[in-house]
Amino acid sequence: MGVMNKSTSKKATKQVCLEKKTTNVLSAGKYFVGDPKYFLHDSINSLLPTIGSGHYAVPDGRGFILYDVSKNSYLTTDKSSYSVESGLFGIISCDFGDYDKYTGDGTFHTFPNNVSLMYSHNGTFVLKSGDITVEFDQCDRSFTDDEGYDSCG
Repeated sequence: MGVMNKSTSKKATKQVCLEKKTTNVLSAGKYFVGDPKYFLHDSINSLLPTIGSGHYAVPDGRGFILYDVSKNSYLTTDKSSYSVESGLFGIISCDFGDYDKYTGDGTFHTFPNNVSLMYSHNGTFVLKSGDITVEFDQCDRSFTDDEGYDSCG
C-alpha cells in the first residue's frame, strides 16, 4: 500500500508493511489525534474495513492505534472537541497521513516519548506520553463550526 507524507507528491508513494500489534504503545514522534477520515492516507483508510480497529505499525514502531466508537463527539478536560464521523477514533503517525485531507478536525502533537492510547469500558480514552496525560470523554452532541476545534501544530 502507498503512503504519502507532507513532502511527497500525490504520484510518489512508498510501500509499507503494517503489522498488527498486541500493545497500545507507539514510538515517539509527531501524531494526529482524531477521526482517521480527516487525515489517514486513503491507501490505508481504504483497508480499515478489512483490517479493523487496533494497533498497526511498521518495524520501527511508527503506525497508528484506532478504536471503534459509537459516539460522535469527544471532549477533553481542557474543552477541546473532536468530531467522529467514520466510527473510528485514534492516534496516527504523521508519516501515514495526507495533509491535503486535513480539514481542521483533530489535533497534531509531537511526543518526545513513546505514546499510548487506551480505551476504557466507560467510553473514555486516555492518551499518555511521559508526563503528558489527556482524557477524552464521550459526549452526545455534535459541535458546530463556530464552536471550532482545537488544532495545534
